[in-house]
Amino acid sequence: MPGITYNLNIPLATNNPSVDQPNMKINTNAIDSLLQVDHISFNTTNGGQHLQLNFPSVTTQSAPASLASVAYTTAGTANTGAAEFFLKNSSATLLLSSIKAFGILDATTASVLNGFNCTGSVVGRTITITMPSGVVTGTNYAVLVSSSTGVNDVYSITSSTQFALGNTSAGTVSFAVLQL
Repeated sequence: MPGITYNLNIPLATNNPSVDQPNMKINTNAIDSLLQVDHISFNTTNGGQHLQLNFPSVTTQSAPASLASVAYTTAGTANTGAAEFFLKNSSATLLLSSIKAFGILDATTASVLNGFNCTGSVVGRTITITMPSGVVTGTNYAVLVSSSTGVNDVYSITSSTQFALGNTSAGTVSFAVLQL
């Protein structure tokens, strides 16, 4: 983001207003420019709402007092070179970005009915789930599996981009991949 010019102490009580007017205009426009970075700005539908949140760097936070909460990024535990998103309140720290992939699949065709960071393929009664490179680091991740028939409770991690769901039968299979 480029720097935004803002003139402090304007208007100044000892100045003639006509002297401060150009700087006041710069300040007014600077407020609009600053809002447009992460918000929908003035005179627009949904004005004032967030477009996104940007965190300038990897940080750590102390526990907030009382019922307050703090959202922040810091180095992940699985990949210390990548920022992870945390929420900290007075009683716990939660890793909000621990879900790396999820999906609901048709167990017969392995087609992804709804999912994120995954594709599926099926051979016999085994579904292979493939994730894009870099979604998880290494093979130190967990897979939570559930099926509509209650039969699918077996999985094996084969690489940092694939795992297999065994004993699948007709119906749907749901899974979530977590890494701390």
